[in-house]
Amino acid sequence: MEKRKHDFDPSFLELIYKAARGNQDAFCSVADRYQPMIKRLAAGFDVPETERDDLAQEGLIGLYKAVMTYDPELSGFGTYAWLCVKRSMISALRAMNRDAKEVSSLDADSCPDLPDPNGDPQAIFGARESYEALLGRIDACLSPYENSVLRLFLAGSSHDRIAAKLGTTRKSVDNAICRIRRKIRSVVE
Repeated sequence: MEKRKHDFDPSFLELIYKAARGNQDAFCSVADRYQPMIKRLAAGFDVPETERDDLAQEGLIGLYKAVMTYDPELSGFGTYAWLCVKRSMISALRAMNRDAKEVSSLDADSCPDLPDPNGDPQAIFGARESYEALLGRIDACLSPYENSVLRLFLAGSSHDRIAAKLGTTRKSVDNAICRIRRKIRSVVE
């Protein structure tokens, strides 16, 4: 399990709370601190090099879920983040395997190369700007319903629970998640 000295730092805990309330700068700071852990976890899976970046992105989604659902009464943030990131990556691998059976070919080279911001302040700033711009483009391409589904999904709600909260059917939620994935892929490409 990942142990971080930040778990007991009150200012870091406040940073997590700010990120959970929607402060993008706070989330970027948390993501910067946990990026090495995410990369280590992604490297630990036996997947082609081209899919490790996808796993790292799924890890970032897992970190976002950790920030949004963290309860300091239950565990340290590092431990909780590690579990959320790993579970997100495992879920993504399962989905990739399921999609691979359904789709005959995937174009893995269509994703743009992202800079490795380790150690270079200018690259870190550029990566943060790119990340924020990407979030804005994703938000703009989704309908209000799809945004609601995405937020509940990222918060860890099951498809059935999302359907109940939004007063719709599970099939509608399943279809929305498929549309969301397709739209996000088109924004990233």
